[in-house]
Amino acid sequence: MLTQGKGTAVTEYAEESTVSWYDITIAGRQFNIASRRGEAHIRDVERRIGETITELQNRSEKSNSMNLAFLTALNLADQLVSLEAEISLAPYQRDRQLRTILGRLETVIPDEPGAQEPPNREDTAAVFD
Repeated sequence: MLTQGKGTAVTEYAEESTVSWYDITIAGRQFNIASRRGEAHIRDVERRIGETITELQNRSEKSNSMNLAFLTALNLADQLVSLEAEISLAPYQRDRQLRTILGRLETVIPDEPGAQEPPNREDTAAVFD
């Protein structure tokens, strides 16, 4: 969790792990941010926000800082929601792929011991998705 300035959320996390404070600059403004995730994570967050703000500034010449902040939040929230949806679908996609592979294997590997095996064909090609 990120907190601008010193807040109660930092105290709650302090019991779970070490919280450190970092000075960051976003759109020319200085912030003092607490995080338990480490400096590399904070620098990545700082970079991502800065890149998004710059991209939005380049698209809209007349945006004020408040509009840019809201547009940045909307863009990053949209990316987060999209990634969460992809992650939640990943197990279903894996299951579907496994069922497809199992179905293919069942057509070439006999189920029962002693069952007749399919003919050995040299022109058979393996297909992997």
